[in-house]
Amino acid sequence: MKRKTSYALHPKDYVPVGTTRRRNLLARFGLDEAEYDRLLAEQGGGCAICGTKPKKYKHLPVDHDHVTGEVRWILCDSCNTALGGFKDRVDLLEIAIEYLA
Repeated sequence: MKRKTSYALHPKDYVPVGTTRRRNLLARFGLDEAEYDRLLAEQGGGCAICGTKPKKYKHLPVDHDHVTGEVRWILCDSCNTALGGFKDRVDLLEIAIEYLA
């Protein structure tokens, strides 16, 4: 029987079953749980863009610069995916804003 795999924040970054969230935050972003909680509290307890609060027993993803690795904000899945879809390019976001206006 094939062993099930689990993925943490991104499928390309395989995390074996049983790896704790704490180790993942520290390894990927240099954050401990207290720092994550502090960042989330500074943004009002929800997504930094839309304000969505995390569901019970679920954590919001940590958004980071894919070039530098620097942590930016904590976002909901929808906002994090949207920014990724625009490839973190401000010029594309500006065009999208004009389109919606």
